[in-house]
Amino acid sequence: MAGVQPLEGEEHLERILEESKAAGDGDVRVINCGAGWCGNCRLLKPKWDAAGKDAKYAGLRLYKADVSEHEDVGEALEVSGLPTFVFVRGGAVVERYKGSKWDVIARKLDDIAAHAAAGAATNGAGGDAGTAAASTAAAAAGSAA
Repeated sequence: MAGVQPLEGEEHLERILEESKAAGDGDVRVINCGAGWCGNCRLLKPKWDAAGKDAKYAGLRLYKADVSEHEDVGEALEVSGLPTFVFVRGGAVVERYKGSKWDVIARKLDDIAAHAAAGAATNGAGGDAGTAAASTAAAAAGSAA
């Protein structure tokens, strides 16, 4: 399992988005945008790192970006508060969650992982799992906001 990968600069972000676009709608990536000085970001760090090692999230690609060190990433992802979780599907940002409620974040990850697993089981290649997962995540964000 890859775990949580660091996102280090706008060029790296562009590569991640290009890879996601090439992989198609079934490819879901989640970027945790935070900063070392952010108390809530520091509180979430152990949980985010644990999620990166959790087998149930093995089909997701999780990243962390320190937007105080890489301001270009924060600007490119239109981060307006910390922490912000950015959900990318098929190379495009499909959702943002600004907040530190781990139960909300975990529910989004669980929903995405469940839809990805169901799509892979039914279609053998993921099918529209990313589309369904992003829709579910967007609905959850709307109700959480």
